[in-house]
Amino acid sequence: MQKPRSRIFLSIMIPLLMAIAIGAGYILYEYRKLPADLTERKADFSMSAKKLAEEFHLNEALAEQNYTGKILEVSGPVKEINSEEYLMILGDSSYPVMISCALKPGGEKLILNEGTKANVVIRGVCTGYLLDVQLNNGVIINKN
Repeated sequence: MQKPRSRIFLSIMIPLLMAIAIGAGYILYEYRKLPADLTERKADFSMSAKKLAEEFHLNEALAEQNYTGKILEVSGPVKEINSEEYLMILGDSSYPVMISCALKPGGEKLILNEGTKANVVIRGVCTGYLLDVQLNNGVIINKN
């Protein structure tokens, strides 16, 4: 009677362990996958930083619905650069909210020499609005 029990046990455990191993491999693959490079990707929307800031300020829910998860190409003046966190803030005192863009490492060096008054075009993925409009995985497309 021991043989049928062990066969049933093995016929359940082997496929179960294989499914767990495949699932763990897929999760690890997705976790380690690098984010897409936005340098060559086409933006879903292109606008000025001021227009984007105003849209989020006037109707946050609608702006989040329209832009969250989309690739945005945003142009505007650089207010601040944090090279330790690879972060760039676009905007000036006339903006209702600022645009915060997390750059790919090394991206901030392209404009550090120009100072914080440079105008730039940044492409990034909009992740919503906290205290600022958030763009992630940002790349500098152009600087004036």
